Amino acid sequence: GERFLRDSGGAHEAIFDTAIRGYLPAGPATFLHKARAHPEALDRLLVLGETHTHPIHHRIHMDAFRGFVALREDSPSRPVAIGMEHFYRQHQNYLDLFSSGRVSLATLRRLTKWDAVSSVPFRLVAPLLAQARASGVRVVGLNCPGEVASLVARVGLEGVPEELRELLPDVELGDVKHWERFRRVMLSMMGEHGGQMDEQSLRRYYEATTLWDEYMAESAAMYLKETESQGGRLLVFAGT
Repeated sequence: GERFLRDSGGAHEAIFDTAIRGYLPAGPATFLHKARAHPEALDRLLVLGETHTHPIHHRIHMDAFRGFVALREDSPSRPVAIGMEHFYRQHQNYLDLFSSGRVSLATLRRLTKWDAVSSVPFRLVAPLLAQARASGVRVVGLNCPGEVASLVARVGLEGVPEELRELLPDVELGDVKHWERFRRVMLSMMGEHGGQMDEQSLRRYYEATTLWDEYMAESAAMYLKETESQGGRLLVFAGT
């Protein structure tokens, strides 16, 4: 079922779970604490959605982070990392410099050109980044460079130069239900805001969006494979 956040101010926040048709406390750490009694329920990967600019979502993610890190108490030898959509995979060297304490938050912001490539206020992610470094948790960049996704949106995957195409993951475009849902949502959004897009342009935008998803999934899979022998865990933050 889907879960929706109700914000009535601080202690009165709750998550509405449509599967049970009832409210749950908005405390992810509580659910992660229960997972410690059943480690098979949370083996290696946890993915949390967000609205990028919603401050309450970022606060809940901090709670989830603390609960996720607490899992190390039962298995201290297992690496723990967070995967962030906000950073490109190509930012990893900068992220590792930050995680190891060799560059500051301000320097990381400058090196990754945050203000030029992201519409998310840096102040919303800064507390999580600082807490990750303080906790010895690696930050993993997941996303595809925006220039590549923009190119695909303009020319489609078939129009991408071969030398670049070889660097991209396989993108599954044959899922009819996935395409139809995307098309329905996009047409609805354009209708609400008075936008227009022809069918060919919409299809190219679908290819770009699917590339984003596949690229981030590949980045997460690469980390999990890299730490497979150690049982590494990854907490992913992604959304819209």
